Amino acid sequence: MSKNVTVDSKGKSLNQLAEEDPELMRLWGEINNAWDDIERLLYVAFDAMLAEEVPFATHAIFYSQTSHAARRTMVEALAKYALLNRPTTARNLDNAIRRVKARADDRHRLAHGTWAMGVVFATGENGLLRMAPSADIVPNPKNDYPRKRLTSVRDEMRDTARALREAIEPIESAKRAKAIELGKRHMEKSRILEPKVES
Repeated sequence: MSKNVTVDSKGKSLNQLAEEDPELMRLWGEINNAWDDIERLLYVAFDAMLAEEVPFATHAIFYSQTSHAARRTMVEALAKYALLNRPTTARNLDNAIRRVKARADDRHRLAHGTWAMGVVFATGENGLLRMAPSADIVPNPKNDYPRKRLTSVRDEMRDTARALREAIEPIESAKRAKAIELGKRHMEKSRILEPKVES
């Protein structure tokens, strides 16, 4: 038997109600923070695989793409070449990127969603929830993100970031080991390409 749930919003919008809920806002912030970590780690992977290039250049290339999917695709494509003779590292990175793709779906749905008030019939959870945009005429439960599901998404994002960090570590440490040499080479190349003019 279903319970009727009455909510007195005191004339406030759903966004205001969500904003005034410290637990919900903390959870929302943690999800976005975990996603930021995943995005940063994708850049670290890209930079590390371009082992002969300085971060200034890799940063400019990577972030010239504004779409997450485009940056993720660049990392995947580069890995096929850069990790050709490192099958274990390549497999670990590929597995981590597959997990990133799954998290990207949730992140997209959450980022473009709206706050709603409702009941999740499968679990009975009620109250504020994030609802993904949809053209579906019949409501689809996959579009509802109540607190429990938001908590699960946060935990999955954190776990994905950890897996990505672990997959990147051997590549990144190899590049880190020659950072000083790369910096010197970059400065020398700059001097050769455009020597100082004595005045």
